[in-house]
Amino acid sequence: LGDDVVAVIDALKLKRPILVGHSIAGVELSSVANRHPDRVAALVYLDAAYSYEFDNGEGASIMEMQKLQGPQHPPPSGADLASFPTLQKYYERVNGFRFPEGELRQHRKSTPDGRVGKQRDFPGGALFMPLMMGTQKYSKIPVPALVIFANPHSQGRWVDDNPDPAVQTAARTYSTALSALTERQEKAVENGAPKAHVITLPGASHYVFLSNEADVLRE
Repeated sequence: LGDDVVAVIDALKLKRPILVGHSIAGVELSSVANRHPDRVAALVYLDAAYSYEFDNGEGASIMEMQKLQGPQHPPPSGADLASFPTLQKYYERVNGFRFPEGELRQHRKSTPDGRVGKQRDFPGGALFMPLMMGTQKYSKIPVPALVIFANPHSQGRWVDDNPDPAVQTAARTYSTALSALTERQEKAVENGAPKAHVITLPGASHYVFLSNEADVLRE
C-alpha cells in the first residue's frame, strides 16, 4: 500500500507532498515516511496513529481497543434503505454527521430500482486483520507530523440522546476504557516521536473530518 502511494507521487511528479491519512491509512503514512523520508514534507494522521502505525512498546494495543464493545444502535430499516439519500439521513440520526453518498456507495451495492443493496466485499479484506495486528512495527515517525486523536470518542447522537439508563451505563463503561487506552497511545506518540505534534479533539468521532462542529464543542 505504501508502494502505491509512492507510485502516485511519482506519476504526478509531486515534490515532497504532505500526506494525509485516516484510520488504517496511518500504516501507509508510516511506511512511506520510514522508507522514503526524503520524499514527503510532512504527515497528517487523522485518528490514524494507533499501534498499527506507531508501536514503540509504550502505547496501547489496537486489539485491546477492538475487543471493547459499546452500545449498538439499531440497524437501518427498510425505509432507511429506500435510497442512498435516506441511508445518509439514517447515519446522520445515529452518528450526528452525514457520510458523503459516494462513501456509502463504496460500501453498498445498488439494486436495479435504486434501493440500497447488500454490503460489498471489502477490497483486500483478507489483509485487514494482518494490518491491524501490525505486519511491520513502526517505532518512529522520521518527518514532521500532525497527529490528531479523537478522545474521548463520540459514540454518536443515538447514544448521547438515548434516555435508556442501560444504554448510558454501557456507554460510560465503554468510553472510560477506550479513553484510557487512547490516552496511553497518545502519550506514546508524544514521548516517542519528537517530530510529531499531537492534538486531542474531545468528543470527536473516529471520522474527525466529518464530525459536526457543534457536537464536538458541546462535548
